[in-house]
Amino acid sequence: MDIFKALKRNKLFFTFSNEEANHLIKILNGHCIRYSKNCIPINVGDIVNNIGIVIRGSILNYTINPDNQQNIAISRIHSGGMLGIIEIFTDELKFLCSSVIIDDAEILYLDNPLTYIQEKYDATIVVFIKKLLNLFAEKLKKECVITF
Repeated sequence: MDIFKALKRNKLFFTFSNEEANHLIKILNGHCIRYSKNCIPINVGDIVNNIGIVIRGSILNYTINPDNQQNIAISRIHSGGMLGIIEIFTDELKFLCSSVIIDDAEILYLDNPLTYIQEKYDATIVVFIKKLLNLFAEKLKKECVITF
């Protein structure tokens, strides 16, 4: 699948032209990785270094119930969907769930945009942006976490 078709389905990229999207991919060191069916690219607790955008295929996010006996599906991500979008802006920088490839997939990985911001802007505004995004991510995390 054409990378730009997938990005048009993505909530971060859909308003950007192909040229603008390509520019963002370059400055955020975008790179694609292909995965085979049943591969596990992300485990709960892994450190988040980037945002992943599914270009093709599908991924199942899941968690394991407390007695470690059964996987509990949380969400299925298709072309244009994202991985790590909440976790990358939390202080812990750890994935909240694990993922398994359902259909052969390709994921575009982008560096944490905060790294780019830190290189370009005043430290005070960077701290402010980090705190703002962290508050937003924590609020989302509370709304998305499954409780037993």
